[in-house]
Amino acid sequence: MCEADTAMVREALEEFLTAFENLHWERFRRCFASDATVFFPQNLHPHRVDGTMEVETAFKNIFDETRTRVPGPPYLNLVPHDMNIQVWQDVALVTFHLDRPSSLGRRTLVLHRQAQQWQIVHLHASVMTLPNT
Repeated sequence: MCEADTAMVREALEEFLTAFENLHWERFRRCFASDATVFFPQNLHPHRVDGTMEVETAFKNIFDETRTRVPGPPYLNLVPHDMNIQVWQDVALVTFHLDRPSSLGRRTLVLHRQAQQWQIVHLHASVMTLPNT
């Protein structure tokens, strides 16, 4: 694994998270490959979404709903914990979790390098409810 590749994947992930936190649509959508797939937590969308149209429609709904609840940027607080980045030539796997008061968000992203740019080709998001303490 090349440290330069890992750094580039980390930069791509930071761009994705920053665009998502601030609901910056154009920056956010450029993070995804045109053939990307996404598994959302079941309460948001029960089936896999495929390709640009489905992915963008699903995320636009999330962006719009979030804007109704939160007054302004940053709209979300996405701080990845226990991040692990693995790179094999032109493919990278990134895993991390997001801590919430009553749940644990798990994220897995698969990125593919095309023309020196890393884009998300798959995102899997799940949420685990934590027991009351």
